[in-house]
Amino acid sequence: MVKKYTLAAILINFFVISFILLFIGLVTIRNLNTLTIISIFILFIGILLFIIKSYLSTNNFVYNIGIFVTLLTSIIMIYNIVYLNNKYSYIENIYSNKYTYETYNIYVRKSNTVYNNVSKLKGKKIGMLSNNQESIKEYLKDLENINYYEYDDINNLIKAIEGGEIQSLIISKEDYQKYSNDYLKYKLKAIYTGQIKKS
Repeated sequence: MVKKYTLAAILINFFVISFILLFIGLVTIRNLNTLTIISIFILFIGILLFIIKSYLSTNNFVYNIGIFVTLLTSIIMIYNIVYLNNKYSYIENIYSNKYTYETYNIYVRKSNTVYNNVSKLKGKKIGMLSNNQESIKEYLKDLENINYYEYDDINNLIKAIEGGEIQSLIISKEDYQKYSNDYLKYKLKAIYTGQIKKS
């Protein structure tokens, strides 16, 4: 019985630590909106309560289900932690503050119903402001072989997507707010949001 509860305590601690690391990553890189993050937290609490109840059960089958759920969810969280850390190095950044991140959105014309996600842009042209950092170019290389084109100012960038010269554009949240106009607000829609590491 003691061994049973010892194992349960170890697994719960591992589960909670895994979630904390994942949650820090989600909050740090800010790829998800607040409602989604809150939903994930509520889901975690629900699973945690279920696991604790399973471990306290005298029924061995229910206890084993608790172990299975704990291991499965922990493995899923560890996988996502490794993925996010490889992409954003957020665990190292918790202590060093070596990196900061900037939010970028990829936009397409609202009238276009074909390009509803990044995978649809494979082999297509995406525009960006020429003063954007070099890391964006590296970032775009990972997005389904998208070809990028640079423009000197926001007006030329907008003309390019309006005229069909490019199929989408990538712009930082800061630049979007800085250059925001009616075309950006009402004629374009965001299909992807990501964080790009700044050195």
